[in-house]
Amino acid sequence: EALLLAAEGAKVVATDITERRQAEEALRESEQRYRMLAEYAFDGVMIQDFGGKILYVNNSIVRMFGYAGPEDAMGKNTLEFIAPEDRATVIADMKNVLAGTEGYASKYRALRKDGSRIIVESVGTLISYQGKPANIIALRDITGREHAEAELRKELERKKDFINVAAHELR
Repeated sequence: EALLLAAEGAKVVATDITERRQAEEALRESEQRYRMLAEYAFDGVMIQDFGGKILYVNNSIVRMFGYAGPEDAMGKNTLEFIAPEDRATVIADMKNVLAGTEGYASKYRALRKDGSRIIVESVGTLISYQGKPANIIALRDITGREHAEAELRKELERKKDFINVAAHELR
């Protein structure tokens, strides 16, 4: 809405930009909330192009893989983070995401910066990032869970063996 003022032969046109400023401020606050959500999520969030180049990582990825900061991981190829025996599976899964097949969790053996291994669960989704197709990936370190499940399986097998021996002896 423009307001026309005339004083001593001069004309001044003024526009009320209150609504636009309020909308811009609301947008900044919304972007800040989403940025904080991504940066401080418990799960790792990563964006990669379909050549495997890492374009974005959040703080959880940095901690998960033992890097000092996001800049240490960005620009690297995703396959550098994957154990050699799982790289073909990761490539196949990336092709599935690019083809529009996504939303299922995959499990991979991954490599931390220090060379130690972790087990991660990953879900990728096709997105547009900076005007190009990209893969946004949610990663969760499931190493502890996998070790606990392996121990449970061992314990169940031990108990099964004990019961079989006891049953044999009773016969």
